[in-house]
Amino acid sequence: MIADFIKGKRILLAALISGIAIAAIYAGLQYLIPDTQLYMLTGLLVAWLTGLLLLMWRELHVHIRKQTLERHRWQEAWDGIRDILTFYHPLPPSTTFTIAPDAALYLLRHIMKQQPRLIVELGGGLSTILMAKLIKSKGFDTRIITIESDAVYGEALRKELQQHGVEDLTDLRICPIEPTSLGTWYSIAGNMPKDIDLLLIDGPPKAVAKDSRYPAFPFFEKYLSADASVIADDADRPDMLRTISRWQQKYTQWNTEWVRLSRTIAVFRRG
Repeated sequence: MIADFIKGKRILLAALISGIAIAAIYAGLQYLIPDTQLYMLTGLLVAWLTGLLLLMWRELHVHIRKQTLERHRWQEAWDGIRDILTFYHPLPPSTTFTIAPDAALYLLRHIMKQQPRLIVELGGGLSTILMAKLIKSKGFDTRIITIESDAVYGEALRKELQQHGVEDLTDLRICPIEPTSLGTWYSIAGNMPKDIDLLLIDGPPKAVAKDSRYPAFPFFEKYLSADASVIADDADRPDMLRTISRWQQKYTQWNTEWVRLSRTIAVFRRG
């Protein structure tokens, strides 16, 4: 939403600069060309500027409308989350890096339906807290392993889990980003438990490396249970579209479902 606001201000600034530039050009041309030609040129410039302003206004309107719809969708999602969970402490603030509320609601409903016994999450945060609270409130026999690359962020997340009384339900592992045989990725030491029922891919950040989340499937595929689901967040990002395409080409036994939310997620299940 902040990005849309900034982009909208840039559109208005571009229109203002264009108007000033055209006015300056027009003022200079008055001394260089005859009046008749100047009138014709003035008409063309006015028509061009009017079209430019209308185009910019339309783009700004689209961004504002998109922002409003997204805010409304997120509010509905939070209402749905609060119908499922009760919060006694404030949650960490939402950012562009945290899971979107509508994706979080989808995740909670998926867990309630499937009741996975083992969840592995790449990239912790708000989703970790919500999943752990759901497991505790419903009494599910479910374990969560969260892989986080940043030690400082991981410690902050651990304190959040403590505050919400769910630290014991989450095995939070700090795995720095390092060169591995699969690429620049989490330095996961040793083997993971087998029979993972849900793999949530929401890390590492895309700034780490090109297609930074690609190694998730090659690494974890052998640990997934027969009925496992894999949920990839931010699936409509260009880097994730490339990554998912590579997964689909290599792991043909897995079917892909695209869930269109404020940020698209991809859900994989064996065919």
